[in-house]
Amino acid sequence: MKTFKTLFIVVLIAITALSTFPAYADRGHGGHWSGGCWGCGALILGAVIATDIAITQAQQPVYVSPSPVYVQPAPQSVYVSAPVQPQIQSWYYCKSVNGYYPYVTICPEGWLAVPMQPPR
Repeated sequence: MKTFKTLFIVVLIAITALSTFPAYADRGHGGHWSGGCWGCGALILGAVIATDIAITQAQQPVYVSPSPVYVQPAPQSVYVSAPVQPQIQSWYYCKSVNGYYPYVTICPEGWLAVPMQPPR
């Protein structure tokens, strides 16, 4: 595209330069107007400049900002467990036999749960 623009400008400048020759061709006519174009060069030069401006403005890139993207986050599932209560380990004591399970296997009045204590 740039070579086409350069070639176009060179050709228009050449046409402008050659269009001034009819102004010098009136030597044998007594100095009156001989059908040449007085000022055609300025007209063509103006056309070249206007074309150059139009081409330059048409080639400028257009920047378009991308449209915003909205992403809705997925609902998060929250797992809530029941609070873990520490299990209190118990020993089972029988009063009538005066012993603990598993050393005593039968207790006639029922077992008494006693919180476990570490040995001292």
